[in-house]
Amino acid sequence: MKIILHPVKKLCADPETCEQTLKFLYRMLEERDKTINISHKVMPAYKEHKKFVLSEPYSSWYIIELGKTPIGNTYLSKKDEIGIFLLNRYQRKGYAKKVIGMMIDGHPRKQYLANVSPHNDNGRKFFERL
Repeated sequence: MKIILHPVKKLCADPETCEQTLKFLYRMLEERDKTINISHKVMPAYKEHKKFVLSEPYSSWYIIELGKTPIGNTYLSKKDEIGIFLLNRYQRKGYAKKVIGMMIDGHPRKQYLANVSPHNDNGRKFFERL
């Protein structure tokens, strides 16, 4: 199946797709292991989450789709840090490596930093292998 990256900014330009995008990103936060999270220790309220997403905190931010199924999100921060999170059932299947390649191809930089918690052994090892 084909992986497609949909810009969050474009998805949130339309009220209907924006609400779907906000809900998907919030569900991803709920699934994420809190012990390896780098952005927050406590689950934000939906209203706080919405405000964060709509503030356009990253230079580029995408919903990752496999076919027509959203499976994760990836971003490039304003400091050239790449972050990625896939729903648990889509991890360790080669999708993350492909998405990181797509991000690098689509956003050329001299260097990239990995935005991963030092407590996230799997994520750290993934980026080290790249």
